[in-house]
Amino acid sequence: MKDSAQLVAHYTSFRVACEHILPTGQIRFGPLSSMNDPRENKERLIGVGWSGEELISTTARSVAVDALRQAYLEHSKVFCGTLDGKNDLHLTTKLCYGRPRMWAQYGDNHRGVCLLFDRSQLTKAIRSSLPEGAFMYEGPVEYDDHLKHVSASVNDFDYDFVSELGLEAAIKRQVDTYHRALYLRKDSDWIGESEYRWVIYRQQKGPEFVCIKEALEAVILGVDFPAVYEPAIAQLLGRAQSLHLEWDADKEDFYIRELSIEGTVLANLLARPRME
Repeated sequence: MKDSAQLVAHYTSFRVACEHILPTGQIRFGPLSSMNDPRENKERLIGVGWSGEELISTTARSVAVDALRQAYLEHSKVFCGTLDGKNDLHLTTKLCYGRPRMWAQYGDNHRGVCLLFDRSQLTKAIRSSLPEGAFMYEGPVEYDDHLKHVSASVNDFDYDFVSELGLEAAIKRQVDTYHRALYLRKDSDWIGESEYRWVIYRQQKGPEFVCIKEALEAVILGVDFPAVYEPAIAQLLGRAQSLHLEWDADKEDFYIRELSIEGTVLANLLARPRME
């Protein structure tokens, strides 16, 4: 398996992996409104400003505000991954696939799976799949305790650009200008996720799907993954490795073992000492 610094992990349930991702070879980009952070999934209080002396009608302002809210909540579609951790307080492994809280929250309480992607290959796959009129943004999420101060401009819509460019182009300009504050900045309470994001922006509702067959490196099964389902996972993988996460009580850390297609444990691939 590649060095974890080249990888990005995506935690999910056994059901989602086996019913949707692995059989189709695709990942789903969901709208920002489906994220679990209220700062992202709730409507923003958007203000409209302009420089001219002539007043803009209430209807025109309302249309602009509604269009920008829709652009943020429904036209911005996100896929989230986890990088190796940087928090020195972690006692267990900081590797992207060995994050206990991520397994508990997103990996079906350790009974789910973790998909490991080659980050550069996944970026390439996303770029090549973009439909006409779509744009991609990506990067590691930054964590900040003062979001109200650093991202207030996201909610200020300059109507001069609507008059100059038209509503659709003005909204795209707004997204381009503030995409980092909009997509790649979260409250520091989320810092333990070490999140990396890809965002597809397209002025159309509905999810986006991307083929990940060349980017998927391995699937790691959680420490409490039901053994009866191991053969099913292995047969869905194709070129990717099937691995099982296990817990070493002596070292108080995770390690992984490779599975054969029958689900038999073959060899210890990676063992990490407890990190002091």
